[in-house]
Amino acid sequence: MVVEAVTGERYEAWLDRAFLTPLGMRDSTFGFVTQTGPGADPRLAMGHFDDGSTQAAIPWFTRPAGQFTTSAADMARLAQFLMGDGMIDGVPFIASDLLRTMGRQTGTAAARAGLPIGYALGLQIRDRHGVVGLCHSGNIVGYRAMLCLYPDQGKAFFISVNADSETASYPALDAILIRALSLPPVTPLPTAADPERAKWQGIYTPLPNRFDQFAYLDGLTATVMVMAVPDGLLLTNMQRPDRMLLPLGNGLFRQQDRTIASHVFMEDADGVSFSDGGQSYQRVPAWRFWLGWLSVGAGLLGLGWLLLIGLWRLVLGPRSLGGMVSISALLALMLPAPFLIWGQSFLALGDATVGSVLLAVVTGLLPIALLATLFLDRRRTGLLPWLDRLASLATLQWLTVLAVAGLLPFRLWG
Repeated sequence: MVVEAVTGERYEAWLDRAFLTPLGMRDSTFGFVTQTGPGADPRLAMGHFDDGSTQAAIPWFTRPAGQFTTSAADMARLAQFLMGDGMIDGVPFIASDLLRTMGRQTGTAAARAGLPIGYALGLQIRDRHGVVGLCHSGNIVGYRAMLCLYPDQGKAFFISVNADSETASYPALDAILIRALSLPPVTPLPTAADPERAKWQGIYTPLPNRFDQFAYLDGLTATVMVMAVPDGLLLTNMQRPDRMLLPLGNGLFRQQDRTIASHVFMEDADGVSFSDGGQSYQRVPAWRFWLGWLSVGAGLLGLGWLLLIGLWRLVLGPRSLGGMVSISALLALMLPAPFLIWGQSFLALGDATVGSVLLAVVTGLLPIALLATLFLDRRRTGLLPWLDRLASLATLQWLTVLAVAGLLPFRLWG
């Protein structure tokens, strides 16, 4: 870590002493704090899940970048400092011009194209509920939090929720706090005629992808379809509701429920792309996207056929050696389920447990079993054997794609 390389100290100790102590944040620490075991802090609220079960704080591998124990009072002190002039008791602590750069992107293509929102140096310009602020959100297992600053009004809010719910509307809590601050609403930027908006139509995939292991899946499910409609552009994808973008001119667009530019479309030597300030998307040929889904569809149909016909023959016959190999490999895919679902905590999904190792083994053996099936049943004739071969080949092509994408064997650890 940079902090430890420069200071020669553990990052927790140095940041606690050099940053938190001068700010008076006495109930905060970068050190790990939990509710159980030696040194447990009874003041720390227990995390919760949707079913009401509790979860103690656990250490993360990337804890320096995302795990910080604090209190609402201390976060109020931090918010006050971040909106100030960088002085503590009249002594410069952080240069005020550096504080003003937080949340202000400058070096990205989106920023150069005029998009005013994005993340920079710990804060993100966030346009929500009719106001624009500088925010930072966070969540770990059992907890969620949001800090938002409104420097022009000298107001801020911080909320920490000891519940990690998949169904709760956390933005509704933000909206309540924003209303309580009585912030003046921002007048939405007026739209502008954009007769060339149709040129932005197409299929876009995340680029760069934040996590290499999810690049293949995101290329299928995080893909955004952009369509020109009378009022602007309509963005659709599988992971979030449709969004209507209203044109502002020069490739800038404002999401219908926002007040300032939320997206920018760009064209350069690398092609056409757009950004929402937090993620960039590159336009790809439509055939590549649909070919990917065709591969998935063929693979799933092949798997379905092999499973159904294999179970039929297993019960009623007639059986073949190759058919028994393939149905055995398919049924083996269910072996890890009891270990993964009931035999371990979901917090151990990233560890090399019995369940995860078994999952890697059975998924790795599946293509080998299908190749063996093709070889063992190569002399069988008739319609059904040919359908079996077609299903095996359809499944194998998809498994090959998964292997090239690094998803086969399917490993949850490492």
